[in-house]
Amino acid sequence: MILDTANAMQPGEGDVAAMFTADCRFHSTILDATGNLMMRQLQPTILSVLRISYEFGVLVVDGAAVTREGHILVAEAIRDREPARARREMELMLENNRKTAAEYWAGRHSSDPQAGQ
Repeated sequence: MILDTANAMQPGEGDVAAMFTADCRFHSTILDATGNLMMRQLQPTILSVLRISYEFGVLVVDGAAVTREGHILVAEAIRDREPARARREMELMLENNRKTAAEYWAGRHSSDPQAGQ
């Protein structure tokens, strides 16, 4: 089921709403699959952070900020019951997201005429 949600992500189609929905479903499915009530309770927070990243346009298709491949690698590791690999793949995606967000904000700051004053 987790792999199905990863495969449903289609960043190249340009439909941001559909991508966001699929991305939320992916992360929600993982949280539900943990069977851990605390993790499930984090779902609104995680989905809010995800929503914010989409609202600020941090979604980058060719720049790989949100990649179907990265999500599939996480899902395959979970399917294969390899938690260390799943964690490593998720950390790589989070690091890519952090870099993309930093570049986004640096670009906004440098184009702000008030920035240097």
